[in-house]
Amino acid sequence: MHDGVAGSLSLDLLTGQSLRQARRFVRLQAEQCGFEERGDDAVLVVAELLEGPGDEWVPTAVGVAESAGGLLVSVDLGGPQPLRLRDHSEALLTAVSTSWGWRPAPRGVSAWSLLGADPART
Repeated sequence: MHDGVAGSLSLDLLTGQSLRQARRFVRLQAEQCGFEERGDDAVLVVAELLEGPGDEWVPTAVGVAESAGGLLVSVDLGGPQPLRLRDHSEALLTAVSTSWGWRPAPRGVSAWSLLGADPART
């Protein structure tokens, strides 16, 4: 998960319904953090971070936190480094995020996206 974020919540992903659980979790946390208008974008982000790297990555956790006046969505992935997303995943993250990236983690990477307070799409 993204370091230094107070009040973050995470969901461990250990079942076959990981994407469905993650989408539901992220939407609920976006609403609880006061970012209801960014719920759809947060769901898109978590889906791209979970599916965009391909089958060689294993999702282990999803986190959501308020950070820097926005909503931080993060995904821990087990697998080889560096993380490479599909082109359409990178394009979507760039379009809806203030910033996004990844950092090495003990057994893979932690990928993250910061969604600003205002929706990127108009």
